[in-house]
Amino acid sequence: MNQEHPQCIQPRASPSRPCQESGIGHLPSSSVHLWKASLDVPPAVLSAYASLLSPDEAGRAARFVYDQHRNRYIAGRGVLRKLLGDYTGTDPVNIAIEVSEHGKPVLRESAGIEFNISHSGAMLVLAFARSRVGVDVEEIRPMPDALEIAERFFSPIEIEQLRTCPEQNRVTAFFTCWTRKEAYIKARGEGLSIPLASFTVSLDPEHPSIQDASPWTLAEIPRIPGYAAALAVEGPATITHWRPYVHQGNPLAVE
Repeated sequence: MNQEHPQCIQPRASPSRPCQESGIGHLPSSSVHLWKASLDVPPAVLSAYASLLSPDEAGRAARFVYDQHRNRYIAGRGVLRKLLGDYTGTDPVNIAIEVSEHGKPVLRESAGIEFNISHSGAMLVLAFARSRVGVDVEEIRPMPDALEIAERFFSPIEIEQLRTCPEQNRVTAFFTCWTRKEAYIKARGEGLSIPLASFTVSLDPEHPSIQDASPWTLAEIPRIPGYAAALAVEGPATITHWRPYVHQGNPLAVE
């Protein structure tokens, strides 16, 4: 197990105060900044977020069939653009986001920052670091076919751990495993060219780890009630910032 770089969570400021750490200079090479946000926002906030989107993003938003999916996509991209603007010192409208060969969103001009996002239901989680990073969040929900899915996508060790897990804990263990595997693949940026069954992560909620994957580190994101979430980063995983993003009438303000 890769346990050389334990997670260190060091909250720096109250979530109720405006962020005083904007700008890439406040994101040291050893730090990971995490944000969480609700994707359900009032119409005025949604409209303001929509004004930040690129033409490609606006086109994608227009193709959603259901309003809820469209609105949550717009809110997520708006929050991402605002935070990227803060970290890079760039107007959010001018942030150029591209998609890599395997589908990972990246900055056209990196400015020395890496980021990743994930959403499930109304929850959005964003990670910012100076090295490659991946994040995944999943709403914990009934999974009567958890073992069957695991047998298709998990490694033999993970399958056995899930099979012997007490039934009342199995669903949480399943999503713990799934988010850790997804976070690692997203951090690598190579998509499903890395088979999910080709590597093994721990299912213990308190001890995130991955076998034989140095220099990659897995870290558990502080608990979000009703969700499982995981972080993968290239090198030591030191979470120095974990805050909610507060939507206001002016989405360019963060509390």
